[in-house]
Amino acid sequence: MQQSKLKGKIILFFSFLAIASVVTPALLVSLATPVFAQIQSERKVEADRLLQQGIQQFQISQYREALQSWELALKIYRDIRDRNGEAGSLNNLGEGSRLLGKYSTAIYYSKQSLKIFQEIGDPYGEAKSLTVLGNVYNRIGDYPKAINYYKQSLKIFQEIGDPYGEANSLMGLSNTYDNLGKYQKAIDYNKQSLKIFQEIGDLNGEANSLIGLGRIYIFQRRHHKAIDYFEQSLVIFQALDARKGEASSLMGLGVAYDNLKDYKSAIGYYKQSLIIQRNIGDRSGEASSLGNLGLAFGTLGDSPKAIEFFQQSLAINKEIGDLEGEGKTLSNLGYLHEQQEQSELAIVFYKQSVIVWEGIRQKNRVLNKELQKSYTETVAGTYRRLADLLLSQDRIYEAQQVLELLKIQEIQDFTRSKLSRGEAKVVLLPEEKRIIDSYGKLVLFAQELNQCELTQCPKLSDLYTERDKLENELDTLILELETLIGSRPIDDKPFLKPELFNKTANRIIEASDQYNAQPGTAVIYPLVLEDKIWILWAVKGKVIGKAKIDNVGRLKLNNEILKLSSALKDPNSDRSTLQASANQLYEWLIVPIEQELSAKEIEIQHLVFSLDRALRYIPMEVLFDGQQYLMEKYTITTFISAALTDTSDRLPNDLNQTNILGLGAANAPGYDALQHVPTEINNIVREDNSQDRQGIYPGLELLDDEFTYLSLRNNLKDRKILHIATHGDFVPGNQNSSYLVLGNGEKLTIEGEQSIKTLKNYLDDVHLVVLSGCETAVGEATKRIKTQVESKDSPGAIAFEEGVEINALSYYFISGGAKTVIASLWQVDDASTSQLMQRFYCTLANENTSITKAQALREAKLSLLNKTSLDCEQFNSENTDFSHPHYWSPFILIGNGL
Repeated sequence: MQQSKLKGKIILFFSFLAIASVVTPALLVSLATPVFAQIQSERKVEADRLLQQGIQQFQISQYREALQSWELALKIYRDIRDRNGEAGSLNNLGEGSRLLGKYSTAIYYSKQSLKIFQEIGDPYGEAKSLTVLGNVYNRIGDYPKAINYYKQSLKIFQEIGDPYGEANSLMGLSNTYDNLGKYQKAIDYNKQSLKIFQEIGDLNGEANSLIGLGRIYIFQRRHHKAIDYFEQSLVIFQALDARKGEASSLMGLGVAYDNLKDYKSAIGYYKQSLIIQRNIGDRSGEASSLGNLGLAFGTLGDSPKAIEFFQQSLAINKEIGDLEGEGKTLSNLGYLHEQQEQSELAIVFYKQSVIVWEGIRQKNRVLNKELQKSYTETVAGTYRRLADLLLSQDRIYEAQQVLELLKIQEIQDFTRSKLSRGEAKVVLLPEEKRIIDSYGKLVLFAQELNQCELTQCPKLSDLYTERDKLENELDTLILELETLIGSRPIDDKPFLKPELFNKTANRIIEASDQYNAQPGTAVIYPLVLEDKIWILWAVKGKVIGKAKIDNVGRLKLNNEILKLSSALKDPNSDRSTLQASANQLYEWLIVPIEQELSAKEIEIQHLVFSLDRALRYIPMEVLFDGQQYLMEKYTITTFISAALTDTSDRLPNDLNQTNILGLGAANAPGYDALQHVPTEINNIVREDNSQDRQGIYPGLELLDDEFTYLSLRNNLKDRKILHIATHGDFVPGNQNSSYLVLGNGEKLTIEGEQSIKTLKNYLDDVHLVVLSGCETAVGEATKRIKTQVESKDSPGAIAFEEGVEINALSYYFISGGAKTVIASLWQVDDASTSQLMQRFYCTLANENTSITKAQALREAKLSLLNKTSLDCEQFNSENTDFSHPHYWSPFILIGNGL
């Protein structure tokens, strides 16, 4: 195994369970107060004693014993109908169950306790139950619910003046925002909680806050500072004999030293934490320690030990229902076998990992922070490595499905929306399924064997024999799969499941060929990896091909994209320099498949791209072969994914059936004037009155003060085209800061009261959305690409922003019913945009042809490039030279190009 490669690929298990959710005795409900200490029935006295006994057991990390005490107390309280005692026992059972990894049970208990406390009017108990629910939802990755419960509990604790509870709620909020990657907010909440704990002398709470700060600094790569905080917390927990906290501090130290490549120290700390977690019955913590040990030994090249630890971790994750942990372990096993050149087995584990992730998506869960921050390295990284291996084995149809899922995955994570997968899915071959089933038996057996080894049970020899048998069976299945794949012909279509491809990309090809005047469509999927690029392509007739470009990985590609993007944004840039970068990208992306695309029997006229990573920041039209731009040879469109592209219809050919709503912000208060917008709108829209003969499409135009959110929403019905000419900004990674400017100066945001999201109920009739303005698809792309190129020591640090926002913008409109979005990639010139849009619409409106939207956009761009006029009666040409690609190339068509 190559030590230098493994660390950058595998997934760190980073689970500090003492601070991933709040764990302090102050959360537990105690009834041993003077009010309840009065002489009562013997049964009540016994219940109170059991409740307190459970709290004492909890404080010394005897969680299983504490649960037993509280269960007995709960039974008595219910028998004697003591509602307060019942609620207190339920609350404590909820927190104890969470710590043992029984999350559904914890939610069940905590919701019961919350209901009772609310019914009897006990705000103190209510706040504690809310905090416990926050802990549980934080642990299972449902962060919106966690934040909601923490904020409710914080408000109550502040109202009743309980500093312990207030500090715990603040710490819970800190941990949740840390998981979401909101580091400064996490630090602010953590420091508030730390200050309160120190003021009231709560050493346990103080130590938990210190761990929280250490965890944040780990993710900020400030490992030595993190070690200092972990060591401080460790001293406190050891003095308190708080075993749970001690294990969490040790885990933190292990992760810090692991990141510093001091693997010997890391393994030592992981083993110490593992011993404690096993002693106190912390199953989730045990799985994390085992997973981290697997990573460390894998990095050191000890594959047998790594696999052994991964198997134990996987068994526990399955047992407690930790899907994220299960997905991580499967992915790590896949990578481990990939490095051992066991590609078939690696594919099996990667597939099963992706299936687990897809299961999480179907439940609409939010990923934890590690996966969000290093998105490419973890979830998306698994998809990409799986697609890479499948393409290496000519399993093209399966690879295409994985790429489809990846596109949808990216949009869902960016928009927080639950998307339909369509027909895209990962399918285990029968032989692969048998391997997974066999491996599952071996994993479960490994747990039994491990327990026997720890206790030196009498049947150890028999168990060793059984393990040998199970391993032999698994080896036989793996050999059968390797033989099957190695011996099959490359065109073995039944094996490769061609029907999967036909339902997705082929649907776009057939629809495009049907409506285009010159049929011949190719769908192209580039897949950008760290060390190579794959080009997957298909045309009608089930012709599918692939090409591999070695030694051109993500950073090298991004460097060229940066050069081209910078040149495109500058209208005065040297064209030869621009064309040199465009030519290099042409060599990488088009030349490998150019011979197939130019074959006479295919006659490709139309290229449809599903772009990957930073390729989304440049228009494919500008790729240059040395003589011509790609646009001069082909009509070009892009799509998010085949599953999200509706090609079932197109705009009517009859102008009278194509009603338009045109809106413009020429003089929006607080923004630069767009003096050409009125002309643009007037020349496009022919208003519904006899005096207006200037426009192209019949409809309604609203300028400046008339262009409000309500006027937009209320006039969408029966409109086939929505045209908005205005300023706009789409902020990467933050849809809440993204907006289009309304004519009155207000903002049309992505979410909120006046938002694109609320418009989705009114977009049913809209087929085409044109956003004619500045950076309406993306903002500051060059800056982000530059950061990506320069961050070689931190791969994936901003992979979340590699053009995902461009696809996300389309999704916001398409999810509302629109079929197509046209938007710009950089700040555009007001005059050239006006010219381009008028030429686009006058070409599209030609009733004597069946021209598509994509072809009309191409004709408009070509007219600017070649400085030619179009034969449109309504069109008023200007003499300004807009032939530089800066002017004609920024607008891209996303979705249905028909």
